[in-house]
Order: sequence, then structure tokens, then C-alpha cells
Amino acid sequence: IGLELLNCDETYIFEDGLVKEWSCALTEDSVNRFMPAVQAMEAPSEPPKLMITFDGEQCLVDGPVSAPAGQMLISFDNQSDSQARVGIVKLDDGLIADDVIGSIEPGSSEIPSGATIYFGTKSVLSGKFLDERGIDIEPGEYILSCVYLTSNEAYPGAGLTISE
Repeated sequence: IGLELLNCDETYIFEDGLVKEWSCALTEDSVNRFMPAVQAMEAPSEPPKLMITFDGEQCLVDGPVSAPAGQMLISFDNQSDSQARVGIVKLDDGLIADDVIGSIEPGSSEIPSGATIYFGTKSVLSGKFLDERGIDIEPGEYILSCVYLTSNEAYPGAGLTISE
């Protein structure tokens, strides 16, 4: 828990030359250091965050490539010349994101075989930023992509594995 040493006041009770009972009470200073460390362990952790930037030709993803199921935060910086959004596509069991991404032609408007649209952010105007949109995501393999709103052209970004 990040503490090197805790001090305690020890009490021994002897009977017939042997230790019958032993106790250790943390000193006030050790309690003051110990409790914040325990509370920090119990505090809920922040959900994983993905920062996605689209320049019109590339969908750049900064964040974890895997995460546990549950809440995930997405921020989207649309630096393209048109309205765009982030699309999340779920892959059928047995498909691997890197293999599917490699088969997608940037600018394609076709959803890859074995994939289903799972989620899409709100559309973001050219040059604007969508700050942290939370989604609940279930276990599976996904592809993150940037999508032009008007033409539905998609630019694959990265794969994402969500575990139980």
C-alpha cells in the first residue's frame, strides 16, 4: 500500500516463562499514515480514457488497447474539414481487430464483414472538441474509427479489447 514501515506499541503477557498473549497497537503517527493509504485503495478508480484525433486522413487513438468492461471515457478532437464522429464497431467472436483493420480501406463506407456498429459519439463540427463522453462497453473485440458524418466514410484507428 505504499508504506515502508508502521510502528506499534507491543504488549506481551507471560505465563510460566512463555508468551501467553501478544498484541500490537499502531501508534497515532502510524494510524495517521495508514488510514489514507487504505482509503486510497478503496477509492473507485477513474474509468479508462481514450483521446481520439481525426485530421481527415488518419484516426489517431491515444489510450489503452485493453480495458475491463464497464464505463469508458472518450474525448474527440475533430481537426478534419467536415463534421465527424467516433464510431465503435464490435467484432464477431474469433475476429481479431488488427486483422480486420488491415483489411479496411481508409475512406470506406462499408462495415467490415463480421462487424456490427456498437456506438457512435455525437457529431462534432470541424475544428471542435468533444470532451469526455462516457459509454458503457461490454466484453469483446472492437475497432475504433473516425467517420465523416455526411458521407459515412470511415478511417480505422485502433483495436480495443474489453475483458470481463
